[in-house]
Amino acid sequence: MNTRRTSLLLVVGLFVTGPAVAAQDTTVTRRTVEHGVMRVRGGMLTPGDTKALGSRFTGLRAIPDSVSIRVGQIALFDSIQVVAVDSSGRALGRLPVFNTRVQGDAGSLLLFRGIQGDKPGVTILTLTVARPFWFRTDMAPPATQLKVTVHE
Repeated sequence: MNTRRTSLLLVVGLFVTGPAVAAQDTTVTRRTVEHGVMRVRGGMLTPGDTKALGSRFTGLRAIPDSVSIRVGQIALFDSIQVVAVDSSGRALGRLPVFNTRVQGDAGSLLLFRGIQGDKPGVTILTLTVARPFWFRTDMAPPATQLKVTVHE
């Protein structure tokens, strides 16, 4: 049984995962968020930008689409770009905030930092649009997956 316990500090509170949890959720931010609105230059989208894109914003793409790390090593979220795309796959801009969910037990989330390799294997990191950046009611927020391979 995995006895590891991880305490993670969120922007809005404290989230504690239990020892047997195989899936963990968190929200990743790259800048300070004030009142749910963020304005970042250099190709980053703001909530206003994503609202203006409307139905053109239909999906996400992670760059890179896979990561390889060793046990104990950390893949930083700053090295992952989450890009909003239209229905033809064209990039519309980068999201500065995204939600993450880990499936598998080879890696564990380090809140706001990245994912750490715990044991050899494969973990899938699902990246989803954060609520302040999704205004459409006709579909669920888009998600994409990043394969994390952990080597000895």
